[in-house]
Amino acid sequence: AIAAMDRRTWQALTTGYVELPRRRIHAGLWFRLLRTLLDELNTPLSLCGTFAHSIRYVWERCGHPLRAGQSLWRPYEILPLEVQLQMLEAAATAIDLIESKVLSPGGKQAALFLPEPQTAFTDGMPVVERKEEPVNYWQEAIKAIEEAIVEARHNPVTARSLFALTSYGQRDPESLERLRITFANEGIPPEFLSYYEPDGPFTCRRLNDGLSDSF
Repeated sequence: AIAAMDRRTWQALTTGYVELPRRRIHAGLWFRLLRTLLDELNTPLSLCGTFAHSIRYVWERCGHPLRAGQSLWRPYEILPLEVQLQMLEAAATAIDLIESKVLSPGGKQAALFLPEPQTAFTDGMPVVERKEEPVNYWQEAIKAIEEAIVEARHNPVTARSLFALTSYGQRDPESLERLRITFANEGIPPEFLSYYEPDGPFTCRRLNDGLSDSF
């Protein structure tokens, strides 16, 4: 299960999209789905309502303690590596259970992991498959980057996430300043980044709302 999830994540990073059973989705949507799933699997059962049994079942199936043994809720990005790996395995298990129809989550986006239902009658003849046009993966990747830049011009959170990603591996002051100039030339407001110093490749927030499993 985790290998399948990794293949989709790699596809998102290299092509800008992910092929799911229902349809092709943008890479950004894939990462939002994955991030939401990680949050849900880390939610105290007392807040899960009727879906608490599904959360518990996922953890039982992947063989790890509930919520990877955590007592307090913390963002995924600041969890210890061992806990992060268990969370990812639980997410992969949940996706596999959804696709195999063992679980039926209530979220609107969950249908993306299921095939499109057949709504028309057939004549029993073999289906003639259409020849797919070759995909230019380089153009798809460029398109995904361009879309991220467009959003970053209006969304400071997106701007900072993109800045953290593009500055990964070159965090010295001179490199960061050159990158800020590049972002400004692309129309991203300098004030979005003026006081921002990236401390990780994908996140700039550190939160802890103190939620626990006590109920």
